[in-house]
Amino acid sequence: MRILVISNACFKTESACGYCVENILLALSMNEHIKIDVISFGEYDETFRVKNNLNVIYRKNSIFKKNNFVQNNIQLILNKLTSELLDPDTNIMYQNKVLKSVDKLMDIDTYDAVISVMGGKSTEYAAYKIRNKYKVKWISILFDPFVENNHLYKKNKIYYKKAKKFDQIIKDKCDLILLEECIYNNLNKKNISAKIAKIGMPLILPNIKSRKINYVNENKIIRIAFFGVLYKNLRNPEYSIKLLLSINNTRIDFYGNLNTKEILSNYKYERISYRGRVSHRDIEKIVHDYDYLLNIGNNTLSQVPSKIYEYINYRKPIINIVKNSDDPTIEIINKYKFGINLIENDNNNIQKLNDFFSNGLNIPDEQEIIEKFQINNPYYSAKIILKELNEGNHDNEQK
Repeated sequence: MRILVISNACFKTESACGYCVENILLALSMNEHIKIDVISFGEYDETFRVKNNLNVIYRKNSIFKKNNFVQNNIQLILNKLTSELLDPDTNIMYQNKVLKSVDKLMDIDTYDAVISVMGGKSTEYAAYKIRNKYKVKWISILFDPFVENNHLYKKNKIYYKKAKKFDQIIKDKCDLILLEECIYNNLNKKNISAKIAKIGMPLILPNIKSRKINYVNENKIIRIAFFGVLYKNLRNPEYSIKLLLSINNTRIDFYGNLNTKEILSNYKYERISYRGRVSHRDIEKIVHDYDYLLNIGNNTLSQVPSKIYEYINYRKPIINIVKNSDDPTIEIINKYKFGINLIENDNNNIQKLNDFFSNGLNIPDEQEIIEKFQINNPYYSAKIILKELNEGNHDNEQK
């Protein structure tokens, strides 16, 4: 059985969603009867090529290769124009590159299914065209919300209207849609003709490594780390910073992109630092130098920050600061039992934090975490995909 995967990024070095994609594809590749070809344009990561039946193709093909400065800039301008004149995140040049590549591959052999991932409209559109042209199954994996659940699109009414129109194509034409559980739970399923399945972000992996934690006391610096991206209108750190710095011996290090750096430049505190952007491989080396990991909840309730599951993977105590009492991450932390939920502007937050810092916590057993977060195991998602390909049907509600 041959599967074609189209992704804007499929490696953990590129994005959180890329990490999710990588895990699912690696799980699928454990089945030796499956041949997977991936078309992707992100940064190359040699560690991804671990199986003969899982291959990233055409990444350096002339179709994708940037030839010179002038051509590059012309292409960037055209991409920008086609994106803004048509649909958000939908540019024609990207789709044409994908389709030309697929035409070459189809000359050699055929595919049983095309899988589009990452949620980008350009990726979905390309998969839709392949599905229509070659009559193959179309499976979509979405870790980001449809636009009616995403307040970011609603700032631009034209973008929102066009994106919502294509979302309906996905809902009507896909053979199977895999939705992250928070999106699934917030979705009006009456408007979906496609089969849908609920999955967790596939970030809970076996062989979790953890070092012994040295708990803090009054005479020791409390080391806290945040890994990820800050957004002014989606994930604002202002309350979290003021709350954590209200305890004298805390220190917070932020790791993230330039957007994170820009937002942190508004806070002139000695005990917070911007440490730059780091890869997942680097995080795995430095995460155990910290006593606690910080998660800052999103303004929207229809999307869970993927970092919450990555934090759980490290078996570290988590400080989860959210805006609303019905934030979906609260349930996740309660299930994990190795963290604290703090709702913004609760008058008791400082006392709760002090109690949390002073009380010892039992490190969760690896097997206990895997059992509690079964749908967050990439093999769970891979099993649903294989069942669809082999049988063509499954229950919409995954247990």
